Formats: sequence, structure tokens, C-alpha cells
Amino acid sequence: MALAVKSEAAVWTNEVEGALLTEDIRKKEDIHENVRLVPETLTIVNSNSEKIYPFVEGFGSLDLEGFSEKGLNLAYDFCDALCEDINSAERLMAPGSMFSLVFFAEDLTDFFEKYGSSSDANNAFSSYLIGQSFLSGDDVQVPVRLYFNSKEHYTDIHVFLNEKEGKIKQIKIVRIK
Repeated sequence: MALAVKSEAAVWTNEVEGALLTEDIRKKEDIHENVRLVPETLTIVNSNSEKIYPFVEGFGSLDLEGFSEKGLNLAYDFCDALCEDINSAERLMAPGSMFSLVFFAEDLTDFFEKYGSSSDANNAFSSYLIGQSFLSGDDVQVPVRLYFNSKEHYTDIHVFLNEKEGKIKQIKIVRIK
């Protein structure tokens, strides 16, 4: 009897997160199906924070979200050409900009001899990363990391491309390691 009296006299509050207790959280639109759902995951998804992108120390963000499709395709084509044969990148250079590719290849000759394999007759890179781009006048400046045969040796470059023309205007070597 005393328990019933105390229960009736108690001040109750409204349910704080009632929907969270009844919501089926096994699937959520904003979460990939392979991500394990735990309360922390839902907290992050339901927050209005900015997206998080991978970041490579000494290189920068790998956020390609603001990059136009045409510009990104040109950057991929250029990097793919550098991984096949540096000379094949010639077709992507803007008129009057071929010197930039020539100087780039010449500056890297010693590094290909030192870090390349015997099969690298065409001075090609093994792989690459494309970083977050930004506008530089009428051109888009794109940071690229080109790897030699091992991931410990690479060169960072900035590629200046013109999306309208679909051509590379300049290549600037930032670092060789």
C-alpha cells in the first residue's frame, strides 16, 4: 500500500528520447550497410558536422567533392598517363605548355634511375594520389603525389589544369623524396 501511494505522489517527466528507444536502427540511410551500428555511430550521423575526409600527412586532404567531373577526369587521365609512360602525357598538355612536361621529366631522370625498376624503360610512376584542388585564376591547381616503385619514394607536384580547354597548363614539382 505504501508503494502505491509513493508511486502516485511521484513527479514524472516526459520521455526524453522515446523515438530512439523504439526506432529500428539496424539500417539507416546515411550509414553504409557494412558499418557496425553503435550509439556513437548514430550520434555522428545525426549531428550536423562537416564531412570528414582522409588526410595524408605532408600532402593534405583527399577531399575531391568540390572538383568538377571534367576537371577530375582530366587529372585522372594525366596521372594514369604518368603511370604508363611520361611521354604519353604529351597529348594532355595545352599548346605552348609542353616545356613544363619536358622540364618535369628531365628533373626526375635521376630519381627514376635510382628508384625505378629495370622494367621502367618509359620512366613511369607506379601509383598516385590526387588531393583537394583549389582555383588559381582561370586554372585549377591540383596537388598530386606520384609514387615510385615503393611507397617510401615519391614526388609531390601541383598540376595546373584548365577545365574549359581540358588541358594541363603547368606542372610544378613541390617535393621529391
